[in-house]
Amino acid sequence: MAEQVSPPKENLSTGQLIGQLSEETRTDPGQFETEIAKHTAELDQTVDGLRKRLDVTKQYRLQWDRARQRVENGAAVAADNARIALVRAQNATPREWVPILAAVPVLVGGIMLIDVTVRRKHP
Repeated sequence: MAEQVSPPKENLSTGQLIGQLSEETRTDPGQFETEIAKHTAELDQTVDGLRKRLDVTKQYRLQWDRARQRVENGAAVAADNARIALVRAQNATPREWVPILAAVPVLVGGIMLIDVTVRRKHP
């Protein structure tokens, strides 16, 4: 996920910043430099955050990695389900085969229906 960036406090000119400083800060050059460094750090943080959010290559890679992970997870679940079905089929008694055999024509019919529908929409 993209890093949360806090919006800039305000867009203030140098004169406005100086006007907001306390009398002590205005007269003490060291404290004035500290305030400037603080504001510079805030602006740098905002710029870095915006740069990260607007990095198209990075966003593409993140989306690609998420999609790949979903596909890998889905493939793993499907493989597990196939193994379970195979074990059940191998261990099934003849009486348990009746529902399995009854499901085969339904499955084949469903596949044929999908095929016909797709061919009609995209000749």
